[in-house]
Amino acid sequence: MLSGIVIVKNEEKQIIACIKSLSFCDEIIVVDNSSTDNTKTLVLAQGVKYLSSDIIGDFAALRNIGAQEAKGEWLLYIDADERISDALRANIKHELYTPSCSSYFLKRRDHFMGRTLENGEVSKVFHTGLVRLMKKGTGSWEGKIHEKWKTDEPIGELDGFIEHYPHQTLHEFLEHINRYSTYRAAELSTKRMKTNIFELVFYPLGKFVYTYFVKRGYMDGAAGFVYSFIMSFHSFLVRAKLYMSSN
Repeated sequence: MLSGIVIVKNEEKQIIACIKSLSFCDEIIVVDNSSTDNTKTLVLAQGVKYLSSDIIGDFAALRNIGAQEAKGEWLLYIDADERISDALRANIKHELYTPSCSSYFLKRRDHFMGRTLENGEVSKVFHTGLVRLMKKGTGSWEGKIHEKWKTDEPIGELDGFIEHYPHQTLHEFLEHINRYSTYRAAELSTKRMKTNIFELVFYPLGKFVYTYFVKRGYMDGAAGFVYSFIMSFHSFLVRAKLYMSSN
C-alpha cells in the first residue's frame, strides 16, 4: 500500500492538481499547517485524509506527522506545487512490486518564468533528486527548515521527474523567501549561531557567484539569473534577521 503525503499552507490554487497527481496512491494525506484560505474545504471535498497542525517552522515534524498517520507500507511525499510525471508514476508502481531499496531519490524538474531550470540553485535536485519515496519505519525526517530523510539503509534512485511549479509570480517568490528566511534565522538562533557584517555582505555575494557562474545558472537564461539573484537575497535576509536578533 502506498500513501501520498502533502504538507500545505494556504495552497487553494495548487492543492486540487496536486491531489489529482497522487491519484494512483492507495491513500492521500494532507497535513495542513494552519491555512487561512480555502485549502481545508477543497481538500475535504476531494475525500482524502485531512490533518491539521499549528507547528510553525518545523517541516520535519510536519512530515513525520504524516508518516505516523499513514496506513501505507510505503510513503510518497510531494509539495502542493509539485506533480508526479507519468514516467515517474509508472516507475514507482513498477519498483514497488519488487523493491530493491527502502528509500529512493526522485529527480525534480523546476519550471520558472516559462523555462525549465537545470542548472544553478536547482542543479542537484534536477540531476540527483530528493529522497521522497521511502518504506515506513526505515528512517525519519530531521531538520526544521531544510528537512532531510535520515536512514542507515542504502538509498536507490528512480527515473522520471517530479514536476515543480514554484513561485509563479515575483510577489509569491518574495513572500516565500521572506517567510522561510524568518524560520531559518530562528532555527540558527536557537542553535546559538551568530553572524557579522563581513558575512552579511560577502556570503550572499559568494552564493550568487557560485550558483550563477560555477553551477552555471547562466545557462538557464534570464530565469536562471533571477532565480540565483533572489536565492542569494534569501541568504542575505537569513543573516540580516539573525544579526538583528542577536544585537
